[in-house]
Amino acid sequence: MTAPAGGLPATVREAVLGRLARLARLSAPARKAVEAVAVIGPPAPLRLVGAVMPKADAALEEAVAGDMLHADGSAIAFRHELARLAVLDTVPGPPATAPPGAPHRM
Repeated sequence: MTAPAGGLPATVREAVLGRLARLARLSAPARKAVEAVAVIGPPAPLRLVGAVMPKADAALEEAVAGDMLHADGSAIAFRHELARLAVLDTVPGPPATAPPGAPHRM
């Protein structure tokens, strides 16, 4: 599998785009939960996801059922790292009014 100069191989790009299409079908709270997991990194401790996004249980369950995330005990992660990176690319930065080092609530 060869990649075009400066890009992903077509098969990888198609797989990632398929994951992003699944993300678009989720509810807004589930999309926010997926974004939180992308920002926290693999695997994201459920305790930390809950601290960043209180009451995320139903949203995380929807994201798992939508095949975006995979729960494993006390952590949750993307099924594919490229999907996490693609979602991470879409997450806006912290608000301009936030003090440096302040946690970003989703």
